[in-house]
Amino acid sequence: MDGPLVQHVLIFVIFITVVTSLKDFICTTFTVTFCYTMNLQELLQVPGYNIVDVRTTMEFMSGHVQDSINIPLDEIAKHLEEFKAMNGDIILCCASGARSEQAVLYLRAHGIDKVYNGGGWMELSYLKSMVA
Repeated sequence: MDGPLVQHVLIFVIFITVVTSLKDFICTTFTVTFCYTMNLQELLQVPGYNIVDVRTTMEFMSGHVQDSINIPLDEIAKHLEEFKAMNGDIILCCASGARSEQAVLYLRAHGIDKVYNGGGWMELSYLKSMVA
């Protein structure tokens, strides 16, 4: 094979590999996001859910989901009985979903199964307004 032809074939193979990897990544990401959003929409359609914002009090005061309550992440352990007493599903939120995921894992480890990560409070607020 000629030198330039080999180079072109190698470039083509690399291109196809990159495109295939990107396609798989995009499809996986879209599917996870789509399923996650649909589950939240379903939860928000069931009356009696609770929205708990786990950001700091100052963050909560600067804006929050309507009808949500604030229990900062570092105070979750003190409020276990309050969580256990909540009727309906519990949707946790924060700024991005990272702290609320930590809280979900903690609460589930302590026997509270009806708890879900609602992600960032702004997105959750938007979803809630779309369902209402």
